[in-house]
Amino acid sequence: MRPSPYGKWIISHRFQAHVWIPMLFSLVFLVLYFSGNLFLQSMVAGGFFNLPLLDVRISLTDMLKAYLLAWIFIQAMRSLVITPDVEVRALSLVVGVATIGAALSWVDGNAMANRMWSGVVGAEAQDSIVLSLLSGGWLTVEFVVVTMLTLLFFVAIPLAYGTSEKPLTQVLAPSRWMIATAVLMFVIFRIAHALLAQGWGVGGGLGTNMSLFLVVTFQYMALLYMAELNYHSVVRKEAPEKTWRMRH
Repeated sequence: MRPSPYGKWIISHRFQAHVWIPMLFSLVFLVLYFSGNLFLQSMVAGGFFNLPLLDVRISLTDMLKAYLLAWIFIQAMRSLVITPDVEVRALSLVVGVATIGAALSWVDGNAMANRMWSGVVGAEAQDSIVLSLLSGGWLTVEFVVVTMLTLLFFVAIPLAYGTSEKPLTQVLAPSRWMIATAVLMFVIFRIAHALLAQGWGVGGGLGTNMSLFLVVTFQYMALLYMAELNYHSVVRKEAPEKTWRMRH
């Protein structure tokens, strides 16, 4: 199996992959959501397009998240099949299962939200697990989980193991460029909160929780990591004695 072309592109275009692209879609979502126009806001949160088969309303961010999750899963399965290392296979399997879980949670959550907006869900459903998650608790947990995973996996590990001479460690450790993407993610998140505090974005589907701006970038970072992991898994299989300092 050929190595991931996207992974190869990431290595040769670090600044574009880790800074320009996430900054571009983050700024687009910021401009749309804080434009003051309800339709433009619905393009980011709340949904402006119906999918009757899934009983969901989707937005541009939903489309991007679905695209990212699909490619994360594909890259994880590619790595699971081609890698010679048990550690990489285990990580790829975990990521694949987590991706399926995230996709199912997204569909279930959007379907419940759609029924709420349509007046189908009665008052007796207010105590349901899914509804309680949607009401804000899930978003708070989402913020904590995304923040901790980012700081641990995409910041601490690259700093600690980014210069390791061990080939397997270099394959598994995220690139130090991930730190730049993580900083960008938190800056965009703070900008969103600052705009909200100034009275922008009132009436939008996010309310006071701006975790969406974290989640989309985090999923993009996961795709960067899995694509690069796939690329290096193939190269390592062909040249197991090689070190991987090139990726950082």
